[in-house]
Amino acid sequence: MLTLTINNTKYSFDNNIIASSLVNNNPSIYGIIFDYKVYGLDHIIDHDGNLSYIYANDSNGKLIYTRTIDFILIYVIKKLWNEKVNIQHSISHGQYITINNHQLNDEDIKTIDDYMQKIIKQELPITHTIVPINQAIDFFRKNDMEETAALLKYRQSKECSIYQLDDCYGYFWGVLLPNTKYITHYQIKRYYDGLWLSINDKPFIYQDKLLTIFKRFEAQAIINNIKNITDINYLIENNSYKELVDYDENRLKQDIDAMVEDFLHYKNKRVILISGPSSSGKTTLTKRIKQHLTKYKMEALTLSLDDFFLDRDHTPLLPDGSFDFENITCIDLDLFNNTINKLLNNIPCYLPTFDFIKGIKFFDNKPTYLNDNQILIIEGLHALNPLATQQIPDIYKYKVYINALTHLNLDNHNYISTSDYRLIRRMSRDIKYRNQSIEATIKQWPKVKAGENKYIYPYQEEADCIINTSMTYEMPIFRTILLPLLTKVEKNHQEYIDAQRIKRFLNFFLPIDASIVPDDSILREFIGS
Repeated sequence: MLTLTINNTKYSFDNNIIASSLVNNNPSIYGIIFDYKVYGLDHIIDHDGNLSYIYANDSNGKLIYTRTIDFILIYVIKKLWNEKVNIQHSISHGQYITINNHQLNDEDIKTIDDYMQKIIKQELPITHTIVPINQAIDFFRKNDMEETAALLKYRQSKECSIYQLDDCYGYFWGVLLPNTKYITHYQIKRYYDGLWLSINDKPFIYQDKLLTIFKRFEAQAIINNIKNITDINYLIENNSYKELVDYDENRLKQDIDAMVEDFLHYKNKRVILISGPSSSGKTTLTKRIKQHLTKYKMEALTLSLDDFFLDRDHTPLLPDGSFDFENITCIDLDLFNNTINKLLNNIPCYLPTFDFIKGIKFFDNKPTYLNDNQILIIEGLHALNPLATQQIPDIYKYKVYINALTHLNLDNHNYISTSDYRLIRRMSRDIKYRNQSIEATIKQWPKVKAGENKYIYPYQEEADCIINTSMTYEMPIFRTILLPLLTKVEKNHQEYIDAQRIKRFLNFFLPIDASIVPDDSILREFIGS
């Protein structure tokens, strides 16, 4: 007898049961969470426990759908040209993907699309087999998937899933749908030397500046032979990690210096606006730019948009009644624009400081002036939003967008999300500086991302300069800091699933102590001094 609790209701079964038989052919159910772990619909349930469904619009459901359509694309490219697929990174609400030894044209995209539709209509099964990890390593090595075989050497589990679609095999960091028939929607388009694949209905937006940054770092990764996690671990094993640390830190210094030089070419610009998503390093980068300006005998006055928050009793609310801190209407825009215009016109003004505990602003006792040799640096989530500085003439503005845009991947078919990179940074920072638990950070993250999608990303391509604050070497540091804390997240917390996902990701890296991080590194914003 088998007893399952599904959505707080108990059901009894005579024998073991496959997950797909529980969903009554509901096409919007993509998987299950059983005993606090994500499983595919092909999972055999053989003991009592709690079960809930993963739906298409869940975050886990979207990941399952994305992996499945990626596998179909990999299969199609193999059939068409017998070439390897490189799933590189996210872009424009989708994925940027390249193909080895094949320059795509528009006709190729139509051919790929037609073939994918054919496979979907054929309703081909996608099966997976669980094998011992050493057997999986041997299998992928024999099937010309050396990067995957190398990655699995660092996998903590003793077992591994191998997925199969017809005569095509793959390893994926998570479960897939059991049949191609589940794929009902996607968009595909040629972009640069690759293609854009999206499961959203949002239209494609050219992000050429962002792609240029990714391309630059991917090219450098090839030169330095640091393309994935395995390459990072190799450096640690061979005591060569300090060289990578020095390279990353020097690269960021050079990027900041290049940005300052470009800014100084514009004679009329007096305001540097710095924006980027959460945990991209805005605070530290602002300080670093201020330091770089001193090389040119320039000074800077720095302001944070956060200090211009409306008092708490005027803060807009979300539908659930919580404060909508990501909304630009949280900012007292009239006060902010009035203050900036006074500074630019050498009129004294009293600067605010926001007390986040009391939820109110305090103003300086003495007025502040902007000297003739001073630059105004303003950082904040909404700094590039035209609404934030609508009363300030554009001729004065120089816009800088920053993000932690990692080029690293697990292997050719499993890319690392820049969102996860920033979530990991934020976990460490919140523990260190805000006395906030991992569970609380994970719980807030969907709201943070929703605000970024609405108020930050639409303006990134308008920046005069994009700076990548990602450090290739940083994840082994965060592994050392966070892994013991992630292990303590209890199963009865809603955030347990995401905590386990981040834990499994960090476990791929070998650990490095935080003492290797330079005192002036941007990472110190997240790990402490």
